[in-house]
Amino acid sequence: MVTGGPAATVARGNVDVASYGGVATVTYADRDATVESGRFWQQRAVTSHDDARHFGRPVSLGPRYDSRYGAVAGGVFPGDYIGSAATRGRVYLTWTVASKPKDPAATYHQVLFGAVLHP
Repeated sequence: MVTGGPAATVARGNVDVASYGGVATVTYADRDATVESGRFWQQRAVTSHDDARHFGRPVSLGPRYDSRYGAVAGGVFPGDYIGSAATRGRVYLTWTVASKPKDPAATYHQVLFGAVLHP
């Protein structure tokens, strides 16, 4: 986890930053330990237009990540395939989403998601 959230029960992780021309976008995942024992993560993005001095409201990206079906390495975590890149007027984001596999014999299922935002 990178930092605690607004409440002691909220954890954040999977943080990445992309910046171009004074516009910075931070993407991160968070979860609340009081909801389904912290099983679900939500990827979010937040943007600054003044060299990262102030940030707007975060936006949710894609569906929630279900840690029952995700990456495991010394504990459950919301995947390690995350990235971002920025250019004039756009930021490109990637992250993984884990969900129940369609194959009942499968244990894990992760899919790479992506988005282009125009901050």
